[in-house]
Order: sequence, then structure tokens, then C-alpha cells
Amino acid sequence: MVNLNAPNRGPESWDSAFVIGLTIRGLLPAFIVFGLWHLWLAVVEFKPHCFYAKDSTELPDHALAGEWGENNSANPIEPCLTDFGINQHNWWRNLICAFIYVFIAVGLPRLY
Repeated sequence: MVNLNAPNRGPESWDSAFVIGLTIRGLLPAFIVFGLWHLWLAVVEFKPHCFYAKDSTELPDHALAGEWGENNSANPIEPCLTDFGINQHNWWRNLICAFIYVFIAVGLPRLY
């Protein structure tokens, strides 16, 4: 942890290495959001049938309802698995990206 109010640590004594260190400690933790997003994508790609219906015939009636409650099976309000290009065989790529982003967000600021 950096104490910016410590004696001899005012802005006039900051050198470029200190500023780079503050920037790294301040910006890199923001990468956790991308790590969590890739983790969620990996989970959805690994088991897509847990999150989406296979096609519109498996959707419940309330997902097929139109604006006033009429059955609108031609244009459902909930997407189906057939509407997405989910590739179940590539879930591990998003998992690796998630680990990399989490390491950038949590590990790298501690190393500097």
C-alpha cells in the first residue's frame, strides 16, 4: 500500500517510476470485469441448454406472448439456442481468457 501523505512523498517528489506504479495499481484491477465476463461466457458455452431453450417449441407460453398477450410463436421475446452461434467446443478459450484477466487484475498489481 502506498501512503501518499507520508513525509517526503508529496507530488513534487514523485518520479516517473512512482507514477507508473500508481497507474498500474489503479488501472489493472479494472480488468476483473473482463475476467468475470469471460468466465460467464465459458459457463454458458459449456452448458448452453441450462440457459436457453433449444428452439421456440421448448419456450414457455409467457415467452411467446406478444405485446398484448397473444401467442406470437413466429417472433418470440426470448431467444433460443438456434438464434445464437454458441460453439460448445470452444468454452475453454473463454475460461483461459478469464484466468488471464483475473491474473492481470489481481496478480500483477501485487507484483509491482
